[in-house]
Amino acid sequence: MLLAVSLLFSGCAGKKTKVTPPGAPSAFEVAEKNYLAGNYTAAIQAYEQALQQNDPHNRQSALFRLAVSYALRNASPDDLAKSKSLFDLLIREYPSTPLADQAKLLSSSVQLVREMDAARRQNEEQLQRLSGQVTEILERIDELEKHQEAERNDPLRRAALSLRAGNAKDAADIYQAYLSTPDAPNRDEAAFRLALIHLSQDAGPRDSRQALNLLERVSKEWPDSPYASQARHLISVHRELARLRTQVESQQAELKQLSDALNALKAIDLKRR
Repeated sequence: MLLAVSLLFSGCAGKKTKVTPPGAPSAFEVAEKNYLAGNYTAAIQAYEQALQQNDPHNRQSALFRLAVSYALRNASPDDLAKSKSLFDLLIREYPSTPLADQAKLLSSSVQLVREMDAARRQNEEQLQRLSGQVTEILERIDELEKHQEAERNDPLRRAALSLRAGNAKDAADIYQAYLSTPDAPNRDEAAFRLALIHLSQDAGPRDSRQALNLLERVSKEWPDSPYASQARHLISVHRELARLRTQVESQQAELKQLSDALNALKAIDLKRR
């Protein structure tokens, strides 16, 4: 809510729009009209044009609202960097004004948004990398399974054939029945492949908890199994994916709250002009 506090009184500190004789509107007036309408790209262009005209009467307000326009346009890294630099410029040029006090808080807030957005983007990139690792593991296992199918004639082969034919439910039933047989020789494989079905999008909604339970069972009950190391790796990747997804969702919610607060207080600023 730092943005909310910092913008609460910005309208009172801003200068009134300069009254001009009838005729073509000034660049500042065009900017104010677009700023009011939320047309931030047009407002940015007009405010920048007004600043180039070196109008000292409206310069402080133009700097402030230009910075806000950059912050609200699309929250891209470049726009946020430009917004912060404009707030900092206002602080340097008008250090003892009420708008400078607001700009100090806003500059810090925009920097916080930049850092949060950078962290979110980094997490999303890591999510993509980890998802790619899971895909690679599943592809390697699928290739191994293809080589083994021709040499086997047991329930696990029938389950694999069912899964390859798109019958995930039938395959899961076969794996579950095999896993429930105490003297079955390859229960570690059945548990591992059943876990993969629960992790697979082809099987419908994912049952992550059941998949993790099966993978942990493979790791603990059959630690020397060739599937145990793959199970441990999948457990680690899956947990990291869950953590990153939760973190990204939280960051997106916080960024939206900051943006909503800035939009709401922009309206207060306009009403008090």
